[in-house]
Amino acid sequence: MRGGVIQLIGEDKDGRLTFYINTRRDFPTAKMREERTKIFDMWLSLGTRLRKGNRNCRITMLINQKDAGVWKNTDMPFQSTIALRIAKYYPGVVDKMYIVNMGSVLAKCAKPIFTRMPAGVSERIQILTDNDLKKGRLLDLFDESVLPVELGGKYDCDKQEMFDKFALDVEEHWNTLKTGALGGGGGSLMSLKDWEVNQVFGPQAPMTPFPEPTSDTRINLECVQSSDETDNRGGDGGLSRTPEHNTEDFITCEEEDVITSPTLPTCNSDDDDSFDSCAQGEE
Repeated sequence: MRGGVIQLIGEDKDGRLTFYINTRRDFPTAKMREERTKIFDMWLSLGTRLRKGNRNCRITMLINQKDAGVWKNTDMPFQSTIALRIAKYYPGVVDKMYIVNMGSVLAKCAKPIFTRMPAGVSERIQILTDNDLKKGRLLDLFDESVLPVELGGKYDCDKQEMFDKFALDVEEHWNTLKTGALGGGGGSLMSLKDWEVNQVFGPQAPMTPFPEPTSDTRINLECVQSSDETDNRGGDGGLSRTPEHNTEDFITCEEEDVITSPTLPTCNSDDDDSFDSCAQGEE
């Protein structure tokens, strides 16, 4: 997070918190996949928290592939893991994924991944072409004050102090969540969303009784010990939803109508020519 790979840049025009992912800053390795999965859980929990004025708990991802290399900046097995994790543990909360500046080589490598993704994930991916960017399609989706400068907006977010602030915000939210929802601060055990209601609307907000965990059914929120080597600022730990537990063990957002965005071209992964036309120039 401190490397500027991912940032929280504001809301899209439909009110969803938007995370900006700059792929060229990422240098993934196989040995870091487990740690990166935990970090994914951490920042996603921040983005999907209950907020005043917007209770749908959904997010948007804006992914910039400009200058990203297929081998040095992309970990396809990890992307597959994250796609399955979203479908299983966070169904519906990642509402839109807009991919820009995807080169043709990377598009060909990504195609097998896209075709194997669960429908609930793949149907939310939209690849914007060079022509879309020239027509200002991103400004149809994001206010210029939210859109990064390098994508035609006015938000100058390419600063180390902003990367550091985001990492600290995630750490603070995660540690507060651990203390509050699990009763670490002297309170009683409660569901994550009930805890968020309590935080947003005050201690008088209605609370849903949460049963004590048993050996068969329990919410397993695993403490995350972040590595000093990656400087992820994990502090004394965090929380992580682990894939070996049933989806029913986790609290999900209340269902609401999905707010649609302006229609954009969607790559047809079954048609090579159609899919490749979504990509930008040769790598």
